[in-house]
Amino acid sequence: MMRIKNLLQKRVFTVISFVALAFIMTGFTLPSIHMRIRDDGRPMKALKEISGRCLTKDSELLLMFSAVNDPDELIADEELFFNLDIQFDDISQIPLGVPLDITDNPDINASAGILCFCLPPQNPLSLATGVITIKSFSEDFISGSLILSFQDPSGLNINVDRSLSFWTRFARIPCNSAE
Repeated sequence: MMRIKNLLQKRVFTVISFVALAFIMTGFTLPSIHMRIRDDGRPMKALKEISGRCLTKDSELLLMFSAVNDPDELIADEELFFNLDIQFDDISQIPLGVPLDITDNPDINASAGILCFCLPPQNPLSLATGVITIKSFSEDFISGSLILSFQDPSGLNINVDRSLSFWTRFARIPCNSAE
């Protein structure tokens, strides 16, 4: 019985090794997103459900990221939902690997939102400063990084007093056509 179990374990390991090797040889890697968020200088340490999407239509590109900060999973009122949207009017004009300052850039529009379960929905923040770098882009995938900070000088969003900041690295986010 023990011999059959050992033989089965070796075969399963061998199959898994061949599948992993096939993925590596074809260049297949999974999408990855690393995100840090600060709300008024306070780090959001319990980020989960981090996701990213890329939509294209003609020459436009829309990057969308979201995350949930849940410091205490048992208390729903403490959850904060974050979203970050970046729209490029003409992706063909974006140089790969070059940090682009989005401040006053008419070809790049960014907005961020923060939603608390216990408060009514707030207006998104659109006064942004920072840089975004697109490292690679194809019709299938996009990779890059960004450091963006959003302010609410008029005080319309009660979830943000001073600033909402995002540090994000993303790799191989699938691009889908919006048509």
